[in-house]
Parts: sequence; C-alpha cells; structure tokens
Amino acid sequence: TTQFPMWRRAMLDYEVHHTGWTKWLKKHGPTTKRVEREFRERGPLGNADFVDERPGKRMAGWWAWKPEAHAMDYLWKKGVLGVHSRVHFQRRLDLIERLLPAALALEPLSREAFRHWHVRRSLHAMGAASATDLRMYLSYPRAAVAERRATLEAMRSSGEVVEVAVEGERAPWLALAGDLPVLEAAAARIEQTRDLP
Repeated sequence: TTQFPMWRRAMLDYEVHHTGWTKWLKKHGPTTKRVEREFRERGPLGNADFVDERPGKRMAGWWAWKPEAHAMDYLWKKGVLGVHSRVHFQRRLDLIERLLPAALALEPLSREAFRHWHVRRSLHAMGAASATDLRMYLSYPRAAVAERRATLEAMRSSGEVVEVAVEGERAPWLALAGDLPVLEAAAARIEQTRDLP
C-alpha cells in the first residue's frame, strides 16, 4: 500500500488517457455495471466465476476475452477493483474499498507530482537511460510527450536528473544525480574486470 497513493493518480486518470475503451463501454456498459454489482454482492471473484454465454467457438487471444473479463480488466485499471489473491495463477479481484480502505483515504498525488515520481522511479529502475529508452520504459500510464518532456526538463534544471556519458553512445544518457555514486562504482568494477588477464 506504500505506492498506492502514487498509482491512484494513474487509476483516477485512466479513463481520460485511455479512450480506446469508449466504443467497448458503449456496447458493454450494462455488463460492466453488472460485473461491479457482482463483486459488491459476492465478494472476491475471478474470471472463472463468470460464465461465458457467447454462442459458438472463439479464437484465443486478448480480444477474444468474454465481456466480463474485459469489464474486470477495465475496473481493475480504473482502481475500482484490486487483486485480492491468486489461485493457481488466476487473479481473484475484489473491490478496492474493501481491500485498501485506509489507503483510499490518502490524498492521491497531483498529476504533476505523479509524473515526477514516475520518471524518478523509472530512471532509478534503469540506472541510466537514453531519452528513447526512458520514453519506451514509461509505457504505462502513457503521458503526453509535452508533459513528459516538461517534467524531465524541470528535473534536469533542478539537478535531480543529470546527463551521463556512456561508452560507445553519442547521445547523452540520463540518470538520477542521487544514483551517480552507485553507477560510478559499477563502472569502476567493470573497468577492473577488463584489466584482468
């Protein structure tokens, strides 16, 4: 739950930034409401708890999911549902208000603070990255290019993010200033191994 307030911002903004659901929701809005109601009435559920009533044989794959599975995925990404448990690798979900009531009371980050946290978390995970690597790593939630660029520039201006030279790369790479000691120590270890016979 320590990162929930951060990710809550992505959940709250999910519908705004992922308009690919618009057409599906128009067609399956009643299904989505029914699935949410089932969770309210029955508690934790998994995909297998919803019978696929579509006639005929279907192809495998994400778009071949039954409507209830899509509804569960949508409600999970919006933060209505959360992971309750797993049974044989199958997720069982429940209402987030039952799973994390105290965390729901916490104030979610602002959009700007979330973008800053997300870039910081991503750069720390990668150690150092080119601008392209960072853009590809920040795939969820996908931020507008101008927003991501403005966040990165603000972090560079404050000195929190710095450019680093990477051997064999012409374009500058980026790293968190706070991670430089660890990166320099790793580079020194690599140099030592090169000198070994």
